Amino acid sequence: MKKQIVLLLIIMSAMLVFTSCGKKNTGDSSSLTQVDSSNITVTPAYDDNGIPIPEEGYFDAEYGLYLMGGLGYTLSSDSATVSAYYDYQYTQYYVCDSIVYNDKTYPVVGIDAEALSYLEKMTEIRIPNSVTSIGESAFYGCTNLTNINIPEGVVTIGDNAFTNCDMLQSITFPDTLTTIGKEAFVGCSMLTEVVLPDSLETLGSGSFFDCVLLKSVTLSKGMAILQDEMFDNCSSLEEIVIPENIKVIGFEVFWSCSSLKSMTIPDSVVEVGSRMFYDCSALEEVTLSANLISVDNTMFDYCTSLKKVYVSAEQLDSLTELFSLGNFEVISR
Repeated sequence: MKKQIVLLLIIMSAMLVFTSCGKKNTGDSSSLTQVDSSNITVTPAYDDNGIPIPEEGYFDAEYGLYLMGGLGYTLSSDSATVSAYYDYQYTQYYVCDSIVYNDKTYPVVGIDAEALSYLEKMTEIRIPNSVTSIGESAFYGCTNLTNINIPEGVVTIGDNAFTNCDMLQSITFPDTLTTIGKEAFVGCSMLTEVVLPDSLETLGSGSFFDCVLLKSVTLSKGMAILQDEMFDNCSSLEEIVIPENIKVIGFEVFWSCSSLKSMTIPDSVVEVGSRMFYDCSALEEVTLSANLISVDNTMFDYCTSLKKVYVSAEQLDSLTELFSLGNFEVISR
């Protein structure tokens, strides 16, 4: 069972109220080990005015977590990470950029796997530049989170990190980001636009599956592969340009992208997976790479509006035969 659930049960039973960044509340701390405030200072990322403010925190000796502002931090030998939450009543959370404990400074460098999952009342969280990683399912099911700024310094976002964040409308990615795990934004049904930085090298399979309001995507020029099912059921997707650095496109990447009208697959692409445009019912024109090694005859299944597919002169005969059952023209470009 997740650590945050255990913490909630214990601390709610003790009727405790703790402080949030920039706001101080009082409560009975008798069940916690309260460290002398002269030995603890905490630097939150920002208060409501964007100003760092030192503030007292608490250390739970039983669970080995430092507690402050609704969040629990794990202290390692030289750094700290957000590991859990103990108060789910806040709508705004502020991740501290460092904790000074017993005269030692612990920079906050990560948000652990499942650390803030199902924190359903949260609408906003501020993450400091000290953070370099966001773990698997870190924000899974945060159904009222509306926007998030991933700060400069973050390198990796784990699998399912923001899955089912139903109200997420916008997200800003840093130029330090290199990896986004699989299914990271599945079911973010209010997300309308995505701009990926050119620093990004890996975007996991199914990353934007079922983002039904997503209209525009700008892909990274640092990626070589569009993984399987990446934009599956993005039924509002109208605009996406595949850059020249892409070499491989997986299967069902644009499955049921029913608003997509045209697509150019650049000559850098040598391999495409099956059912790439399955049920893209508004798709009218496609230009294929001249360097495709193989093409599956299921590529355009149920593309009921498709009229023209442009291919190289060398591909014309073979692809005309391959798509002979399709109700569209194969044309030399």
